[in-house]
Amino acid sequence: MATSKLIGPIITFLKKVFWPWFKVNIWPAIQKQFIKIGTWAIMKLVKIVIDFMTARSKENQQDAKNKAQEAEEHATKSSNKSEKDKYDAIANVWHEVAEQFRRENEDLKIKINEFSLKAQDDFSKDIENLDPSIDNSAGKPIMLIGEERISFPDSFF
Repeated sequence: MATSKLIGPIITFLKKVFWPWFKVNIWPAIQKQFIKIGTWAIMKLVKIVIDFMTARSKENQQDAKNKAQEAEEHATKSSNKSEKDKYDAIANVWHEVAEQFRRENEDLKIKINEFSLKAQDDFSKDIENLDPSIDNSAGKPIMLIGEERISFPDSFF
């Protein structure tokens, strides 16, 4: 019986004193940590994707350069002008392919970095816009954070 008499003043204290203090002093620190962790995770994922794409692009570039070199060797060994011209043309195409892989990789890095910056900005804004509140309209307090509704245990009341 004595415990139930304490709960009302405790709930009042939590709602009128602790909760406003928490929202002003603690919640911003929590948001900063969420943003820091989320930003780190986005950057880590972007690095993994860029490293993977760069490795694949370098392999493709190297394959194209190797094929260009093979064609150049055939052109050098050719005694027939027509065959030499043919292999020179093939070598030029493979050099262009290698350069295209390099350019595409650079373009992709730029696009991924732009995406990363936008994702980080969107994530930060989403976290900053979270405004926790307590809804007591149903007679039993419920904490609201974004779309999440968190009921307090019945033992609180």
